[in-house]
Amino acid sequence: MSGLVAFTSPKTGCGTYTKTQSPIVLAHRAAGFDSLFGILDYWFGIPEDLAAGGAKVFVIEVSQFNTPEVRGEQLIAQLEQIRAITGKPKVNLIGHSQGGLDVRYAAAVRPDLVASVTTIGAPHQGAQIADYLDANFLNGGFTQDVIANFANELGTIIGLLSGSSNPQDAIAGMPARRPTSVTTAPWKVSRRAAEGSIAAAPTSHLRVRSTRRAAWLAAARRRQYALSREGNSMSSLSMSRSEREAFLAGTHVAILTVADGTRGPLALPVWYRYEPGGEVRIVTGRTSRKLGLIKKAGRVSLCVQTETAPYEYVTVEGPATIGEPDHERDIRGVAIRYLGERVGEMYLAMTAEQRAAEGEVLVSVRPERWLTADFHKMTG
Repeated sequence: MSGLVAFTSPKTGCGTYTKTQSPIVLAHRAAGFDSLFGILDYWFGIPEDLAAGGAKVFVIEVSQFNTPEVRGEQLIAQLEQIRAITGKPKVNLIGHSQGGLDVRYAAAVRPDLVASVTTIGAPHQGAQIADYLDANFLNGGFTQDVIANFANELGTIIGLLSGSSNPQDAIAGMPARRPTSVTTAPWKVSRRAAEGSIAAAPTSHLRVRSTRRAAWLAAARRRQYALSREGNSMSSLSMSRSEREAFLAGTHVAILTVADGTRGPLALPVWYRYEPGGEVRIVTGRTSRKLGLIKKAGRVSLCVQTETAPYEYVTVEGPATIGEPDHERDIRGVAIRYLGERVGEMYLAMTAEQRAAEGEVLVSVRPERWLTADFHKMTG
């Protein structure tokens, strides 16, 4: 299995000095690996020595350059594999350098998989080299692109040479950033021998560059785990009527889909106008292909969505009728809605001749069926 190496066969007569109740998992630093060509060993024989004393040891491999959240999710996937292989419910995590951030993330999100956490040389308070690069080179532009491309290519090559392939993002993976960066909730994890559980308590801020998606993902994973512990399932992601109508009324580029005979349906982006409780109003050319198909089919579907996590989408389907547009409301108003007043007026002026030659019609869609999801609800 790519990225996961097991050391489970102790040498004869070496005793059980390092034997633990739970397997030991070693997590590498940035630009780390398990071994290259089967010769260069990142851990300098430590896994073999632990296994020789009776321990079951696994060496994982994650993205050489990426955020602790991305690397942590990759680690969690391998921990689930280890549990399936060994039948042991938990593992002892040991993280070196950035691997220390990864194991803390895994312990906070999936404490059911973790018996203990040990970090070695981890940048819990950030790293001076990251702050230096951030202040001098990572302000956008050509230099940052050169550094990022070099590091990402290096990470890809290291991964391939060690037998794995993971996404690389060197800039996002910097272990310390300026205080204005988004911070993730830090956790101090320790083993409670008497209770056999993990205690997770806030400690000093762990300054890592994050994203809204990563923060949402961590919260969602914790929410999912908490619900499973309570015997509950994830709450519905569907929007209420008022929520879905408010979302559809927002400014989104919709994907309109209409049947196209024996071919696959025609799908294309459109601007639109919608007010809660009303119809979706779309202006199109009188000679456009989509108008001919809409007249023939009599029904269309539209989908609007957000492009970043936590994701939201609304899909509506219903009958379509053809009418005449109101210029101020349906044409000028929509252009300004999507482009702003200055650029919208420029767009109308530039396309006036073309639109006049083709002619314009109003397509009104009455939503009869709705499909919705709001992934904010995953975090409660």
